[in-house]
Amino acid sequence: MFGSAFLMPRRSVLADAPRGGGVEQIIRAKRRWNVAAMNLARRMHRLGLLSDWQARSTYIELGQRGYRAGEPRGIERETSQILPKVFQTLKGEGVSRRDVARELRVPVEELNRAVFGLTLASDRGRAHAMAPTTSGPPDLRVVV
Repeated sequence: MFGSAFLMPRRSVLADAPRGGGVEQIIRAKRRWNVAAMNLARRMHRLGLLSDWQARSTYIELGQRGYRAGEPRGIERETSQILPKVFQTLKGEGVSRRDVARELRVPVEELNRAVFGLTLASDRGRAHAMAPTTSGPPDLRVVV
């Protein structure tokens, strides 16, 4: 519910969501908030813009169109403008993605997923993931 309210603020949805909530209108409107059509329909229902009957009919139709399992037309992933610069700086200092993964005590593949699939240069020609060399929980510190 937090994510829904964060991505689709009450005032914004009440002001801009389509009234009556036809499926085609919801599919077009989802781009305003960059969310899944099913999530927008649920949010509209929670905010009283769709009655129980309208919501149920909308969920069924969206499901029949393939929106329950995913977004047929997809949602473009957001990318960071800072992370590529950070990794470029680290690379310039001789720090590889393996080094970063080892320091964070996570597999390289997990690091790649966490940075939204940014393309990172392979580590000296080795593109396979390596498990962290240390065991136990990460050594986390508060930096002020």
